Amino acid sequence: MACNLFVVVELNDGKKETFSIPMKTDSAIYERNRLRELFKSNYVIFSTEDDILAYPSTSIRSIRMSKILHSIESREIDSFLPLSSFKNVHRH
Repeated sequence: MACNLFVVVELNDGKKETFSIPMKTDSAIYERNRLRELFKSNYVIFSTEDDILAYPSTSIRSIRMSKILHSIESREIDSFLPLSSFKNVHRH
């Protein structure tokens, strides 16, 4: 079952952009590769109905994603997160 990926991009100037992205597949491999590419990229790019938005990674304070991890095992995620990452934490 496909779902939407919800992304909130918080920029260094305090502005926030929110996006809802339809996921085209439930493939864990596809989602894992997409997340891996995000970590390696110098830009985060969104194509909307009217525009292409490219945010340099240096201008981004944070990116929050939900629903992307629903089919990826935590050990798979751990394999490509930076060593300095805190893994398997719970938010309160």
